[in-house]
Amino acid sequence: MKLNTNDMKQGIIILSSLLIFSIFSVFPQMKAPQDWVGYEEVMGVKNNLRFYNFDVTLIESSAPANVFWPEDDINFKFQVVNNTQEPIDTDAKIHIIRYGTKGIPNNIWLPQMIKLDYEKIIPVHISITPNGYTNVSVSVDDIKDYGGYAIVFDLGKKGRRLGTSFAYSMKPSPVKMQYPKQSLDDLGVDFLSRVGVQSIRHGIPYISTTSPDYQKFMQDLAGEMKKYMDNNITVMLMFGEGRMASSLPLGTTRPHLDGNGHFLRTKQDLVWMPDMDDDFKKYVKELCLRFGWPKGPVTAVCLWNEPWEGMSISGWQADMIRYREIYQKMAEGVIDARKENIDVLVGGEIQILTLWINFLLMGPWIYYLYLIFCLFIIKEWKLQFYILNGIAEKSIKEELKYGIQKVGLETRMTG
Repeated sequence: MKLNTNDMKQGIIILSSLLIFSIFSVFPQMKAPQDWVGYEEVMGVKNNLRFYNFDVTLIESSAPANVFWPEDDINFKFQVVNNTQEPIDTDAKIHIIRYGTKGIPNNIWLPQMIKLDYEKIIPVHISITPNGYTNVSVSVDDIKDYGGYAIVFDLGKKGRRLGTSFAYSMKPSPVKMQYPKQSLDDLGVDFLSRVGVQSIRHGIPYISTTSPDYQKFMQDLAGEMKKYMDNNITVMLMFGEGRMASSLPLGTTRPHLDGNGHFLRTKQDLVWMPDMDDDFKKYVKELCLRFGWPKGPVTAVCLWNEPWEGMSISGWQADMIRYREIYQKMAEGVIDARKENIDVLVGGEIQILTLWINFLLMGPWIYYLYLIFCLFIIKEWKLQFYILNGIAEKSIKEELKYGIQKVGLETRMTG
């Protein structure tokens, strides 16, 4: 069935926006909070000094991941360490600062920190021997507004240091579901469950099924997957680098060569050897059978983060021909697992523009599950997936239709 004209126009608009986004975001990267515009002014601290008179470390919090709900008591314990040869004995102030962020025009990577309408000052006397430490407890009982807060220690002439930040959030009420709408990267089960996020991208290496470390790796992974399952968090596994040096050409990671055969000073290539692809397929199948939905939390798999042609930010330095070889084996592993009543979907790489280039513009080799994640839009709170594998084999199309219809999503196929 063909896409109608309005659908095609909408898709073109989205793709054009993605192209513009990619052009302007190839080189910059996201900044850490201490590098945000306004951070030093809002917190009253100084970054990157060669020496600080004291350090502050959070050692106890009354809420997991520093995310507090309305019924929670907000209590912390900090350790303040004197870095000098002299005693510290001062009437200090502990600032509780409510802050937020806002975007900067034409810069998607760098936000601006702003101070909001709450700041509480708690007086405290701090006395520390030379090179010693003391523990300080802090309680806050008057916060009413949701958002982000920072705790800053002000020791007068000795300077100011950030103690920690925390969030005051509504309490979520998660239920088990296969396809939640809100997702994040893996920021830890405690944080995800406290803010109500139920879907994550979880990076995972390829480790050979014959490796001596394989069983230990699977055992550790089983512990992680159980935590996600117990907290109603679904997982998309993102396969990346090979774990063992023996899986790599020359037995080591390596960048590209220049015209004289010398290594360039670039990122390393972490892609494994082609003769290990069948074992990778076995690995994917075993993961799906063991952790795939409904027995486990895994509902989808994908391959690599932004695998650009010949170079990327994530350790992929091979070409798209190699990418398609690995992707095919990943898809075959998933299909084999689905035959045993495991409901796992196959997605493309993370960067959607690269996905289109790979799967649509490079010829009639597209014959597998190059599906889902290709293009999605939100319309009346319902995801519509445009499955762009028009020359796929009929059996694969039927498998695809079954998987999508089971979710209750509207599908439209080209060709």
